[in-house]
Amino acid sequence: MASKPRPQVIFSTIEYLIRLLKEGRAVALVSDAGTPGILDPGYHIINLAIKNNIEITAIPGPTAFVNALILSGKPTHEFYFAGFLPNRKLARRNKLAALSKLKVTVVFYESPHRILACLEDVQAVFGERNIVVAREVTKKFEEIKRGLPLEIAKDLSQQRPRGEFVVII
Repeated sequence: MASKPRPQVIFSTIEYLIRLLKEGRAVALVSDAGTPGILDPGYHIINLAIKNNIEITAIPGPTAFVNALILSGKPTHEFYFAGFLPNRKLARRNKLAALSKLKVTVVFYESPHRILACLEDVQAVFGERNIVVAREVTKKFEEIKRGLPLEIAKDLSQQRPRGEFVVII
């Protein structure tokens, strides 16, 4: 017995959600990895909703960089959030050099695969400056480390770094 052919998907997921919203249906954008729209594909649906004159609202949720900034003890009255730094060493150092010129607290994300190299670059660009590295913020294994970049890197290298990191300078 032959199986029924599957219907073709006409709309992408985002287009489908926009269609539901235009029909007056309610849609909630939820993420298990922080606040939707902050370095997240949720940005695309939010932007498309705005372009389609669809009224939207946000309910605050855990955002790793905001919580890490608060817990860092660094000045919070003015800061710059840089997202993720470039993957390649030279590009990363160039970005850090540009960030070092800012006279505000600098916050950025880093992956567990690059955190050690990143901390080495932070020390090379910023020098012997106390920083904060937060890991798995708002989650079960949350950890906050304060100190010089290479001291924190040495501590993190004792076992394979895991989780998402927030670096605050």
